[in-house]
Amino acid sequence: MQRHERAGDVMKLLRESIINALVHRDCDVAGAKAQLLLTPHSMQIKSPGTPVSPIALEQMKSFRAPMLSRNPQLHYIFSRMKLAAECGLGMATLRTIPESLGLPLPKYSYEAPYLVLKLHGSAEDAVATLDPRLLELLNAEEREGWKFIASRPSITTPDYAKAMDSDRKKAQRQLTNFVNAGLLRREGKERFTHYEPAAR
Repeated sequence: MQRHERAGDVMKLLRESIINALVHRDCDVAGAKAQLLLTPHSMQIKSPGTPVSPIALEQMKSFRAPMLSRNPQLHYIFSRMKLAAECGLGMATLRTIPESLGLPLPKYSYEAPYLVLKLHGSAEDAVATLDPRLLELLNAEEREGWKFIASRPSITTPDYAKAMDSDRKKAQRQLTNFVNAGLLRREGKERFTHYEPAAR
């Protein structure tokens, strides 16, 4: 993918995430404003309020939350501004765009009184944002592997071996290292085994 196309997709993701934060903010949270915070390795969008009821934070973290509008009036205004399509950024899109670009998956969290969405613009951010103590546990090849893992909601040993162009035993050994480091957790048994991020 050419650089300008990649940058365009990242900007689309950021723009639509900001619009969602504005449209779905809780206007009853006194004194709180929607915010965009930029750091060298992340873009954070803060929206006042908890997830729209009855959506739970865990649903948002796993990209399984349905789209519900907290503020129909704001949605109407953005629609009149021809931004309605951008208000409809679904959970699946929020996952698939970074995945297709090899970027770390977005992360939702709640830091009272804000719902926080963290985005990344580079695969290197996956390693740059690791705790230094964890980084010391990974060799150069595993750090490259973590960039791939961070762009997926889950991964299997064959997937990882193919992505890293390595044999199954080596892939399994590295995945076990990620588990021991607390970066991944193992789910399922035998041929149904897969790995998910230990913390979203």
